[in-house]
Amino acid sequence: MIHLTRQRSSYAPSCVVDEQLTIHPILPGGEHSQPALRWLGVWFDRRLTFRRHVATRTAKAARVAHHIRSLARTTYGPPASSLRKATIACVYPSLLYGTECWYRGRTKQPHTLKPGRPQEVSAYVGWHVAAIDKTLAIAARGILPAWKTTPTAVLFRDAGLLSAAAALEEAKLRFATHLRTIDADHPLTRRTLVHTVNRGVKTGQPQRVKTKVQQMASLLPEILRTTLTAPHYSTGCRIDPTLGIDKKAAAKAFNIWWAQLPPLDVTIFSDGSEQNRGNFINNFIEPAGLTENEEDEYEAWKRSEPIAGEGVDPIKYWVELRDRHPSLSKFAIDMLSIPGSSCECERLFSELGDLLEPRRRSISPQLLAAIQCDRRWIRAGFGSGEVPVKGVISDEEMDAKYANPSEPSELLASAQLAEQANWLSSLSLLIDICGEKRVTYGFAVYQNRKQLQTGRGSLSSTSHVFDAEAVGAWRGLQHTIRQSEFNTRRIWLCIDSTSVIWCLRGDAPPTSQWAFLECHGAMETHDVSIKWAPGHLGIEGNEAADRLADLEAQHPSPPTGQAALPTLSGIKTTVRNNQLSGS
Repeated sequence: MIHLTRQRSSYAPSCVVDEQLTIHPILPGGEHSQPALRWLGVWFDRRLTFRRHVATRTAKAARVAHHIRSLARTTYGPPASSLRKATIACVYPSLLYGTECWYRGRTKQPHTLKPGRPQEVSAYVGWHVAAIDKTLAIAARGILPAWKTTPTAVLFRDAGLLSAAAALEEAKLRFATHLRTIDADHPLTRRTLVHTVNRGVKTGQPQRVKTKVQQMASLLPEILRTTLTAPHYSTGCRIDPTLGIDKKAAAKAFNIWWAQLPPLDVTIFSDGSEQNRGNFINNFIEPAGLTENEEDEYEAWKRSEPIAGEGVDPIKYWVELRDRHPSLSKFAIDMLSIPGSSCECERLFSELGDLLEPRRRSISPQLLAAIQCDRRWIRAGFGSGEVPVKGVISDEEMDAKYANPSEPSELLASAQLAEQANWLSSLSLLIDICGEKRVTYGFAVYQNRKQLQTGRGSLSSTSHVFDAEAVGAWRGLQHTIRQSEFNTRRIWLCIDSTSVIWCLRGDAPPTSQWAFLECHGAMETHDVSIKWAPGHLGIEGNEAADRLADLEAQHPSPPTGQAALPTLSGIKTTVRNNQLSGS
């Protein structure tokens, strides 16, 4: 037994059950030791600081890290790649065991929210992160023959290891994914629910997230809970849908098979599509009458110019090519003229020294590239170049100020104002052009090679084309079996995705499980067979379904029902993107 309390005193009374049974609590063993109770490998202390647990895990992992370090020397030992694999397989799992109990991030919500007070306070896990970082540094020094004075960040970068903060954030996202993927009967499922307020002025609004489990689950959108079902076996569940032949030969065989089908058989073709609105930029610029770009200078240089020898001065080589390739030679001379240095380029060429570096650290590379692309689009005449900011200066005025700066403060203010304007214009253009991802499906129903009915629809943007293929197959099958003239006929599901065919014939995967289970149920009550129809090879029904999916992507309809919820594959992609951006 252990008493959980926020008090700093060591008062811990015993629990008297009866005259013959008294449960004594865990008490401190030494002068500075903290009483803790071990449960499933996790040490719980009185105040739930988990310092005892982290100290125990880091000590165990440090022994493994020292052993890995003893295997390698600067002149002999295993290759660094093997030592890195050993570190990832042995040190990280030992360090991160039980992090679900104590790590929710570097900050947390206060126990009571008050007006004017900060909405987040420190979680007091700095000591824990530092202890894990120290152990990981030992393992990193075992992988690389580094000096003792090598910075820890450089060690982690060159060894290809995650720092303690990155590893803990990755473990947090893994736990959040686990909470979203467990079935409805799991004990943790009901703990992730955030109830609504049933009285007061906030009636009907969700309550404040209080527990670690609720906070971890709120990191990802809610998906449809999976169900535990018995294994599903159908005809051909262990046979390769492609039958070992290539797509072109399979397409010819499919057309022959389709022509020989009985006239009363029904074939359902379905296809999925996953597109970003950026894919429709071609449709956006076609009215402007733009044609395909001609061969650029780089391609012309590769095609026409001989390769320079080893003894040729590269600067002189590109100076001689100025007349034939002006832009490419200018770019090459600029790059070759910059001396090797660890200093940022702004410090070499900017009169303000550190003009952009502080702002660049707060902008992700993807967003920076998108903003630069949008600015070029605005200069080319596409999109709206109007920015609702007073006092915005043009690029020419900005260049003039750089050429003849009156005062550094004025130049800095102009740069800040121009940066704000570019931010607003770029973000507005991003919203207009890029938009969100669109996941759509389409299906076409045929009988005797004649198209009878079609349909299309959309899914949640937090999903993938695999989900669209599955939902499209079920929507087409559902639409067909509801027709009285078709539900007694033999039905063929013609799908171009072999992964979907494997799951329709066998067990349903966790992502879009409901669609596969619906198909399994229909296959038990109707005469339904599955056929592989290779995509984009001239099969009439598949091309029709593909056009319907693309049409839905251009003119989407709101997703309805279970298709409107995010899928497991979609939230896993969200987690992966968060991990990449965090690392």
